[in-house]
Amino acid sequence: MMLSVTLYSQWEVGDYVDENDNETGDIFLYQDAVGKFSRGRKKNKPCSYFLEHDILDKTFAITIYPYKKSEAVAWKYETFQWTIIKTPSGKVSPIEAFCIDGMIYFEGVEYEQFISTIKEEGMYTMTMTHLNNDVYSKYKLTFNN
Repeated sequence: MMLSVTLYSQWEVGDYVDENDNETGDIFLYQDAVGKFSRGRKKNKPCSYFLEHDILDKTFAITIYPYKKSEAVAWKYETFQWTIIKTPSGKVSPIEAFCIDGMIYFEGVEYEQFISTIKEEGMYTMTMTHLNNDVYSKYKLTFNN
């Protein structure tokens, strides 16, 4: 499975490092994606996204970097939010995700739903409106699988 993902998409293989910056031998798949975000008067501003798929731990994390900067978005609270994924064939699927430390995070049942949704080859669009008290932030990214 990993071989087919790396051959037909934009996924690359990374190696986790320990506290001394030494590679651990534990690998993951990753890719950078581009998109937009909006908050308040800031509409459709550039945003980068780092997608990380850990096949062994069965987790998928998307870290959000507004304005394409090096710091991830900061949310006051950990929350569950709904993401909407549009597949290359046009199917739209809502999947709940855990939002923590600037990441949209899928594990457990949500991971299984996410992975089954992105099994088709091609370009995906993902959107999420993150509600934190009265502040709405909208995120949109596209990625290839």
